[in-house]
Amino acid sequence: MFKHWRKALTLGYTLAALCWTLPSGYFPFKATLDPIISKPLFFFNLSQAWGMFGPEPLWDDIWVQMTVTDAAGQKHERAVSRMIELPYLERYQKERWRKFFNEHLRMDAKSHLWQPYVDYVRREEARRGVVPETVELIRWWRPAIVPVARGLRADQRTEGWNHVTFHTWKNPGAPAP
Repeated sequence: MFKHWRKALTLGYTLAALCWTLPSGYFPFKATLDPIISKPLFFFNLSQAWGMFGPEPLWDDIWVQMTVTDAAGQKHERAVSRMIELPYLERYQKERWRKFFNEHLRMDAKSHLWQPYVDYVRREEARRGVVPETVELIRWWRPAIVPVARGLRADQRTEGWNHVTFHTWKNPGAPAP
């Protein structure tokens, strides 16, 4: 029936993503169009954001850590969104996970995602032969704006990391300490 549906779909998405990502000051119709295009973009997980580059980047360096403690008390820690620790190819492969952790999972407003993620972690750990007694999700942050001074390289940080455990799951069948 509609012969060029692929082209129309691609053009429609391109225009929606462009409208969505343009700053308000550059596109006067943004306030009118955003409520209309946001629903399909979020439904299909195609939304875009200027968190890394652009006119309004994030003001903090952020990452999420997961700590799994097994029955023997051994802790298994993973920096699940600390991309700088990964080789380049793996960074590319895991970029969507980083976006999920840093833009969604770590946020208090998205607390409904915490337990389903912990359930996923428990299943993955069970495949490795680890039975978790506790799973903790920890968010880390520090200012991204680096003070530059004589003798201080631009990639050196003068401030340390802040962190907080934002979700803890404990095995309900575990004996009390």
